[in-house]
Amino acid sequence: MPLSTNNSKTQLKLSFLIPLFAFFTGAVVFVFLMVSVITDISVPDIVKHGTKMRGGTALPDLLFVSSVCLIVSGLMVLWIFIRMLTDLNNWKSISPSGTFYAALFVVVSAFAMFFTLNWSSGFKRPPLLHFMMLQSLAAPFKPLVSHFIYYGPVIVLAIFSCLAWAFGRKSSIPKPLLVALTGFLPFLVFGSESRQWIGVFPIAVAVFAFANYSRQQRICCLIFSLIILLPAFWLQGLTILAVQSSVNLQSPQWEFYFGRFGPWMSVGTYMIGVLGFIAFMVTIKMLEVKNVSNS
Repeated sequence: MPLSTNNSKTQLKLSFLIPLFAFFTGAVVFVFLMVSVITDISVPDIVKHGTKMRGGTALPDLLFVSSVCLIVSGLMVLWIFIRMLTDLNNWKSISPSGTFYAALFVVVSAFAMFFTLNWSSGFKRPPLLHFMMLQSLAAPFKPLVSHFIYYGPVIVLAIFSCLAWAFGRKSSIPKPLLVALTGFLPFLVFGSESRQWIGVFPIAVAVFAFANYSRQQRICCLIFSLIILLPAFWLQGLTILAVQSSVNLQSPQWEFYFGRFGPWMSVGTYMIGVLGFIAFMVTIKMLEVKNVSNS
């Protein structure tokens, strides 16, 4: 057998075994940390988070399911990160001079912000990581449902495109876009307040544009996007009514606005979002199967 063939097989095994070993090592640490953090969070804290005037934003009876969904989502993100870090082509494409100037810009900006602003006064930040955990544990896959309602289905297809690449599917998406989207994934998985991560939206649109979706799937995405936008026609009138009626934030009137943001999303809005998400994914999968059978 030629030596080149043996070398190629060895490289193929290493390219598979190294990410797998890194993933299982990181997965053990990640699961241990997540379990320790989740066990320290009380159910009353989850139930009270985001509520006002007897509103309801969580499904405490499904806390175990929500915890499993959160850990599984985190493991998927971990796998994508490992695939990115162990892909030699990514490292070869890095420009040393560009990296130097980018790092210099970050350092200068950090020093300027630290020394030119008075951080001892003004609004004090909430415990961000703790609040993000409360949002994630409120209901199964609540951050993903919230992003689906806020950004539209394009964010879902962009994330799944990144995940498909990580599991070996050929992709026509430029690597810089995949890397940029990957950087947002931890925030998207753990934080359901979608407006905080608005910077990911143009990246997700660009990823979706380059992804290998059929015309029928793109039309389906457009239709579901228009459906999600429909409540905007009643937003102003119902918001005025909500203010005048002094109802809670999880009331049907306020949910036309606050239902777009995970922390204040009512259980009813969440269930509608879940049904819409499932309907969208089933339609996309059916169109994919149809496209494969016709080709």
